[in-house]
Amino acid sequence: MSRPRVNNIVAPGIRRCIKCLQELPDTKFPARPKRGDYREPTCYVCRAARAEELGHDKAKYMRERKIRSYGTTAYEVAAMLDKQNGCCITCGRSGGEFKYGLVIDHDHITGEIRGLLCSSCNSALGHVRDDIQVLFNMIAYLRRHKGDIRR
Repeated sequence: MSRPRVNNIVAPGIRRCIKCLQELPDTKFPARPKRGDYREPTCYVCRAARAEELGHDKAKYMRERKIRSYGTTAYEVAAMLDKQNGCCITCGRSGGEFKYGLVIDHDHITGEIRGLLCSSCNSALGHVRDDIQVLFNMIAYLRRHKGDIRR
């Protein structure tokens, strides 16, 4: 679910930075060539200041940005992680077992965060499009062939 674009255009060729609120020429905002004429809502100076604040840690910046895209904070995600004892809520494996830890699972219709899952469980839900009936059918299939299951 994508967020709506920020309309920070003040006049033709002029935009307002959402951080410093300065009105600047379009050329002072990073362009996104794959998105037509779209430009980032934050000016180069504010983006550089944020990168400096994060110690130029792009991975940390991207994690923070992803968390914000769900309308939550790193503190709330940490609280969820604590409530789940640091484990995937569906398979119970520890988040430390995965390269990128646990991921935020959300309802694609409402946007509501459901919990933290390992990437495998999150992908599985995505593959069945969160369809409970498909999951029941898969369980029935596995039960019918339980002699074929290797553990």
